[in-house]
Amino acid sequence: TYDWTGTTNTNWNIASNWSGGIVPTAANTSTIPDVSGLSGNFPLITPYVTLGDITVDASASITVATGIILDGVFTNNGTMTLQDGAYLDDFTNSGASFVGNITVETVAANGVANDQRFISSPISLPIFAEIADDLSGPWGTGAQGVNGVAVTVDDCNTPTLAPTSNYGNLFEYDETLVLLSSQCELDGWVVRSSGSLTNARGYSAYLTNGSTVDFTGTPNTGAIQINTTNTSSGVIAAEGWNLLGNPYPSPIGRDAVITAGASDVQYFVTSGVYQGSYTAYGIGSNIAIGQGFQVHVNTSGNINFDNTMRNTNAATWYENENWFEYKLEVSVQGNSFADKTTLFYNNEASNAYEPMYDVRKRKSSAGHPTLSTVGANKDLTLNGLSVNDLGETVPMNLDAGANGSFTLSFEGLETFPSNTTIYVKDLQEDVVHNIADGNYTFTANTTDNKERFEIIFIPVVSLVTTKVDCDENAGNVELSNTNFTNDRTFEIISNNTIVATNDLVNLNESLTAGTYTLNVNDQYGGTQVYIVVIEAAELIEAAFTVSNNELFVGEMLILNNTTINTNTIDWTIDNSMITNVNHLTYTFEVAGIYDVVMTVSNDECIAAKTETITVVNKTTGIETIEGKDITFYPNPVTEVLYVNSTAEINIEIVDILGKTIVKTSKNTINLETVATGIYIIQIYDVNNKLIGTEKLIKQ
Repeated sequence: TYDWTGTTNTNWNIASNWSGGIVPTAANTSTIPDVSGLSGNFPLITPYVTLGDITVDASASITVATGIILDGVFTNNGTMTLQDGAYLDDFTNSGASFVGNITVETVAANGVANDQRFISSPISLPIFAEIADDLSGPWGTGAQGVNGVAVTVDDCNTPTLAPTSNYGNLFEYDETLVLLSSQCELDGWVVRSSGSLTNARGYSAYLTNGSTVDFTGTPNTGAIQINTTNTSSGVIAAEGWNLLGNPYPSPIGRDAVITAGASDVQYFVTSGVYQGSYTAYGIGSNIAIGQGFQVHVNTSGNINFDNTMRNTNAATWYENENWFEYKLEVSVQGNSFADKTTLFYNNEASNAYEPMYDVRKRKSSAGHPTLSTVGANKDLTLNGLSVNDLGETVPMNLDAGANGSFTLSFEGLETFPSNTTIYVKDLQEDVVHNIADGNYTFTANTTDNKERFEIIFIPVVSLVTTKVDCDENAGNVELSNTNFTNDRTFEIISNNTIVATNDLVNLNESLTAGTYTLNVNDQYGGTQVYIVVIEAAELIEAAFTVSNNELFVGEMLILNNTTINTNTIDWTIDNSMITNVNHLTYTFEVAGIYDVVMTVSNDECIAAKTETITVVNKTTGIETIEGKDITFYPNPVTEVLYVNSTAEINIEIVDILGKTIVKTSKNTINLETVATGIYIIQIYDVNNKLIGTEKLIKQ
């Protein structure tokens, strides 16, 4: 057990501030005693720490600037304060709990003086007086108006209150009070000035800019249930809309709220250029401590909150940017006000309305513009579509709020595939504007048709090219699909010369190897430029050498592969295939004429080469006549073969199949009419005994 002393300063993580000079961990027990009469330094926790069992004594205090994770029991008998943005994690570790009261602070920063903000209570059922001292509206501070009585709107379009209307500094929204006869969704605002606030209910509070709202009481944890309603009043702007709030002293996930049964989770913007408009929480984002937010429900029922919704992440708008493939954000500015709508594409969304990916648009404050895209016949502030639908035209609606000059600006073109062209078409002025050229300025009146614009997407084309093939036939370029190719043309340019042009849907052109420019033109005057490369297949030429084209039976044939850039090599000899051998030796066992075929290939082409090999029988056991020489010349012979012999001999010339061509005993043999080829000279003595053979080549 370690006791806080504060000997040095207020830093929790300084060892000298603890008894024994050791900063406690989750495995330790710690105590914060009253040191006001000693050092006077009470602990401030930053960054976050994990605590085991800890007790804060009466008259002692502890302040958390970032967060604490409980791994034991936190017993607070004194004062425990979570500053703006700090969290209490009593849900991560089983067995963790908090006993006592807590003070949670939220700063109403970056807003307009005396502006309304959506808030909620992170403590259980605080009485109204708990935050009354933080309220300050145009008609005074603290409790104002009659509790539980709705406001009475005189003119919903302006809007103005009836002279006798109830009003105050804190409101909740009850859509069941909105009547078809009034056609005004503002009739659902009810003044709260006494009693207790409801857990998980959101409230609209008048707060002074920069002031701190503090809630003190038992921190909410575990299961919390809130009733929501959907009343068929005929006023679409009210039906099913409920103002809820984060009930915990830690952030909660936006997606978890939708999973619990809500949709269209959004907050009211109180600062910056979009002040006075509603903005959707993005997919994967978090809802801050003390934050109220609007949701829509399809039927009346309960929304159940629990600790699985909680986290300790930074509760920032669009904190997670991985939820889209492509995103276009369109903003409108005019009359010193602004609004925006976001259109995105991912692999999960579709054209249908889906609570996880789509958020309906709420009308901005009176006099402010309201901008929305349209999906599933609904005005949306967040509109999710399938990536496969990129190319469909998306309607975009505008309620000007007041007459004046307006400007549309665009962010996110860089998230789309390169070459994507995006236009905004002004239906009223019949003007088509390429957003790559910058902002679009126009005038608008409150009486204009709100169906003012269309967002036109010209997607990139998907091309397929083929190479010039191994037979040197032309290559090709064509579309891999014809989606969204109507009303578009193309031209193919080589060396500043147009070599092909047609409607894009008909793109299918044969081209020689080279680099081309493909211009794709749309009906609005835009051009997408693509570089098309037609490659040539890597040709291959089979090549090998042979040791000899004429062989005796049993004589070795040597084959050497000299082909360049081959991946495979096959030899075919005498109807047998031999694979994966570069340099081959082979012996023929039978006389004949054989084709040796080598087939080679690379990754693209195949080539073959054939050599003819002649194989003849060779006589064994040759006898010679002692002291006698026999010669034949010339060899090879063209016309006349001469025989020079010191012995009397007989000669037969036979082909390789054994057929006799010439039979003579002369020493001059005319072979002029004999076909070219290889022959065998068989030599006989006077007794017709074979005494020798000689190979003869006839040219």
